[in-house]
Amino acid sequence: MIQYRRLEKHELTPELFQDFIRHQTVQDCYRKREGRWVIEPAPFIDDWSREEYDFLVQCLKDTIDGNGAVYGAFQAEALGLPGVLKGFVSVEGGHMGSRGQYRDMTSLHVSEDLRGHGAGRQLFLLAKDWARDHGAEKLYISSHSAVETQRFYESMGCVDAEEVMEEHVRQEPYDRQLECPADGPGKTDRLLLAMIRYDAGDARRIQHLTKVYEYAGLMGRMERLKKEDQEILEAAAIVHDIGIHRSEEKYGRNTGRYQEIEGPPEAEKLLASQGWPETVIQRVSYLVGHHHTYTDIDGMDYQLLVEADFLVNLFEEGALPETREDVFRRIFRTESGKYLFQQIFSQKTE
Repeated sequence: MIQYRRLEKHELTPELFQDFIRHQTVQDCYRKREGRWVIEPAPFIDDWSREEYDFLVQCLKDTIDGNGAVYGAFQAEALGLPGVLKGFVSVEGGHMGSRGQYRDMTSLHVSEDLRGHGAGRQLFLLAKDWARDHGAEKLYISSHSAVETQRFYESMGCVDAEEVMEEHVRQEPYDRQLECPADGPGKTDRLLLAMIRYDAGDARRIQHLTKVYEYAGLMGRMERLKKEDQEILEAAAIVHDIGIHRSEEKYGRNTGRYQEIEGPPEAEKLLASQGWPETVIQRVSYLVGHHHTYTDIDGMDYQLLVEADFLVNLFEEGALPETREDVFRRIFRTESGKYLFQQIFSQKTE
C-alpha cells in the first residue's frame, strides 16, 4: 500500500532516502531548436551521490522554512505501519510571476522501483491542491527534458510556461519550463469520481452515495464544522457504502452489519490510493465501519453521516409517515438534520 502525507522538517534526513532509487536511464531528450521542441538522442544515466542527497535534504528543509510544503509517498505493508519513502514532491512558499500567479514545484521524484504505478500522479495532484489552497493560479515546473518525463507532465496538463523564470534557466539550461493550472477537481471531487468508477454500472448506488454526500456536505457547512472535520465527513459520505459489493460477493447479501465488516478495508485502500492522509483515512474507516450503528455516536461527523444517510434512505425506501417520525425521534439530533427532515418530509397544504 502507498500512503501519502506531508513531511515535517525533523523527518528530513539522508536516512529517510535509504530505500529511494533515483536511478534513471535516459536515451532521448527534448531540445529547443529554432523556436520549437524536438527530440534528440542524449543518452545518460541520472543518479544521485551521497553529497547530492545531503544537498537535497537541505533544499527540502529550506522549502519548509520558507512556508512551502513537502509531501512523501511511503510504501507500507498496511495502513498504520511504518513505510519507506518512495516518492516526494516539494512546492515553494513564495509567489512567482508578474502577477504572483505561480507557485514553484521544485521537485517531483519517484523511486525507480515504483514508477508507472501512479505515485507521481498523486504527488503532483497534492502539489496542485496545496498551490491552489495557497492562492496560486498555476504551478511552475522547471522540468527534466527526458522524453518520458515530458510525457508524464503532458499527461498532467502541463504546457510551456507563459512566463519563463530566468533563474531556473540559468541553473538548468536543458530543463523545459512548464506551467500547469492549479484549478480543476480537488481531492474530494477526485474521491467522488474514484467511487463512481468503483460502482460503475450501478446507477442506484451511485445516485445514493451522491445524494448522501451532498446532504452531508451541506449539513456540515450549516453546522460550521472545522475544515478537517468537513473533509472527513464528506469523504465518509462518499465511501460509506463501499462494502456493499464485497458483502454481496462473500455473503450473498449486503446487510448493514456485513457492510460495516467489509467496508473499512475497501475504504482504506481507495482513500490511500487518492493520497489522503492517514489520520483522515483512519477516521473515515471508523465511520464506514459504524454507519449502521446508532448507539455511542462519538462525534458530529458520525452524527451528520447517519442523519444524511437516513434522509436519503427514508425517501428511497418509500418509508411510511409513522416510520419516518419514529426515525426522526430516535436518530435526528442536529439542527441542520432536523431542518432538512422537516423541509423534505413535512406535508404542506395550500
